Amino acid sequence: QQWARFTGNLPKVAVHDIAIHPREGDLILATHGRGIYILDDLTPIRALTTATMAKDVALMPSRATVRKIEASVGSGFSGDEEFVGVNPPESAAITYWLKKRHLFGDLKVEVYDRDGKLVSSVPGTKRVGIKRVNWPRRLPPPKMPPSTNLAFAFTGPRMPEGAYRIKLIKGKESLDGEVRLVVDPRSPHSDEDRAAQQELAFALYQGLERLTWISDIAASAGKAAAARAGTVGKRDALATKLTKLAEKLEAFVNSLAATSEAGWLSGDEQ
Repeated sequence: QQWARFTGNLPKVAVHDIAIHPREGDLILATHGRGIYILDDLTPIRALTTATMAKDVALMPSRATVRKIEASVGSGFSGDEEFVGVNPPESAAITYWLKKRHLFGDLKVEVYDRDGKLVSSVPGTKRVGIKRVNWPRRLPPPKMPPSTNLAFAFTGPRMPEGAYRIKLIKGKESLDGEVRLVVDPRSPHSDEDRAAQQELAFALYQGLERLTWISDIAASAGKAAAARAGTVGKRDALATKLTKLAEKLEAFVNSLAATSEAGWLSGDEQ
């Protein structure tokens, strides 16, 4: 009875075949001359009713997100004539409906763990229609101490499987929902093994953050002591004590992380 153009980056081309993936529930469109188009997870569209569309804002259901087993990825320089699909992002999709464009106030999604602790806040899209935001499913990258020889941690640990409460905040309104993380069915590991791995990852994350905090506090105190020593007379006993304290703190900071200008060539291991 009614048709509406789908505007999710689908070009204006003929679609010669349509299929729904039997396992994933993705919509697959075969176009003429532009390859294959895949819309991940039809669950929100299947749940879009006239009653939902009458609301100003609504949280839409999504399928559970699989915590995929990570794999090493090599680098390559293929041309634009290699017709391959991109793997899904390492994130959980949270979908919502907006009847009108949001103009005033915040529009964001907050994610809480089983203990009710806020673990992430993701900005939302304010345009009309069905919108998705991606929750990275990780803690932020850990803070790192200043060093010339570090293997940088670009990501934080992955969140464990389970149900997470989400809150869609639109100005003064808020809606509660849930997102679920499930185990990769290909995983050969037991629940106990995965729990032990996650416990270790969080312990290392917290230890690294504490190391950085101690390094920053000690460096700040050392600089303050040196600056204070410069404001009193050089022959003053206080200046001598402050200078020695600044030197001790500098040596302590240098013992926490390698700071040689030679970088990884220095062989420093702190």
